[in-house]
Amino acid sequence: MLTNDWPTLDVLRLRYIAQVIERAGGNKTRAADMLGIDRRTLNRILARERAKQAAAARGYRPIAAGVQAAARS
Repeated sequence: MLTNDWPTLDVLRLRYIAQVIERAGGNKTRAADMLGIDRRTLNRILARERAKQAAAARGYRPIAAGVQAAARS
């Protein structure tokens, strides 16, 4: 049985990316290559995470995907 103290898959993914960037000496192009993804994809992942952290710092909560889709139609 899983417990609440286990990290989410998203958290594990971000930790892994951070470790790879560290191992690549901070070189994001090399880190993206080590991860098997395009550098732009890595930059988008990191930018999305920075945006989530900034929003959380301002007290914003993300809109649920279903609610967001309904709002656009």
